[in-house]
Amino acid sequence: HAPGTVASQQPQPPAPAAVHTRDSHEIFLHLHNNVAMPLMHGPETLEQALRWFTEANAMHVRLYAVPSPEALYNMACCLSMGATVWSAPYGGMVSRVADGTVLIPHVPNMFAACAESAEIHLDHAATMMEAAVRAGYHDVTNLFSDPDIATLRHRRSSRFLATAQNASAAVVKSTLRSQAIVVPAILAAASTPMMAQNR
Repeated sequence: HAPGTVASQQPQPPAPAAVHTRDSHEIFLHLHNNVAMPLMHGPETLEQALRWFTEANAMHVRLYAVPSPEALYNMACCLSMGATVWSAPYGGMVSRVADGTVLIPHVPNMFAACAESAEIHLDHAATMMEAAVRAGYHDVTNLFSDPDIATLRHRRSSRFLATAQNASAAVVKSTLRSQAIVVPAILAAASTPMMAQNR
C-alpha cells in the first residue's frame, strides 16, 4: 500500500471493554484512508485533515489500546506542510482576483505572527514524528524521501535525524529478533532427517 495509508488487516484483537459502540476497524480505515488523506492535498484543508487523523488515531486507541503509527505519521505530515504554508509570504494568504491584482491581507505584525505559527507547527510535527516511530512507524526510506515532511527534515534536522535513527535501530532489532526465531527453526527442521538416518 502507499506510504502513510493503513493496510486492511487488524494489528491485534480488539479489547471489547474499550470499544465504543460505533467504533470498528472498518470505520477507522475509512476515516484515515478515505476521509483524512484526500484532505492533505490542499493547503486550505490541512487543518481538517489533521482533525480527522486525530479522530482516527483516537479510535485506534479505543479499539486496540495503542496509537496508530500511520495516523501519527500523517499528523506529522500535516503539521510539516502547515509550517510550509505559514513560512510563505503572508502565511500563504496572498491571493489574486480575476484581473491579476494581488490582494495582501493587512494584519498587524503579520510576518512575526506567521513565523511564530510556522515554528509551532514544526515543533508539533517533530513531536508527532517521534510518537509515530515509538508506535511502530519504521519506514526509514519514506522518512528521508517523503516531500510532505521536507520542511521538518530541513528545519528540525537534529530531531528528525535522531527519530530516523531510532526507526532504523528498530528495524535492525526486529530483523535480528526474526532471525533468532527463524534460524533455530530451520536448523531443527534440517537436523530431523539426519537424526532419522542415524537411527
